[in-house]
Amino acid sequence: MIPTFQWDYRLMPHEPAHGDRANIESAIRCLAKSFSDPQPHWLARTVNRATAMRPDTLYEVAAEELLGGITLGNNLLQEFLDEFYLCTSSDRRKQMLAQEPPLLASQRRNALYGAVAEYLSRQYKLGSGPAWCYAPERFLDEPWHTCDRPTPGLIEFLTFSSPAEFRHRNIFTEARPLRRATTPNR
Repeated sequence: MIPTFQWDYRLMPHEPAHGDRANIESAIRCLAKSFSDPQPHWLARTVNRATAMRPDTLYEVAAEELLGGITLGNNLLQEFLDEFYLCTSSDRRKQMLAQEPPLLASQRRNALYGAVAEYLSRQYKLGSGPAWCYAPERFLDEPWHTCDRPTPGLIEFLTFSSPAEFRHRNIFTEARPLRRATTPNR
């Protein structure tokens, strides 16, 4: 059962802006003061969800995947791409790719992060990519066709259509592998 509380508007210094972590955390602290229990257990999940932000760097995506698994990594990679595509500054985009993601147990994921950094760098004319994406551990020894059930025809299609940044790492995928709704027309 959720406890009732008396709202004290004097506790709220200002209205939180969407996406402003400090303002959201401040608002939640003010809300928590209104309860007799200083940290109600049922509010903890809400606090974590409310303050969660999109990852700002490819490093953050891999670090979170290291803690939460591949499904979380896939979701965060998509959110990172949205953030990257909405960014308008070339310098900021370079910063988003600059820090080397931690190496994961999966060689495929390590190679994927290298391919993503190189592909985005070339697509957005940021140079050839950060130096870390050319490390030997960012390449696969065996081919990886990014489909559930590879048939001979699909393998041939993916081999032909893969961008060079993926293909030379032995990752075979569609022609625009990082396509999102927020992707600008290029």
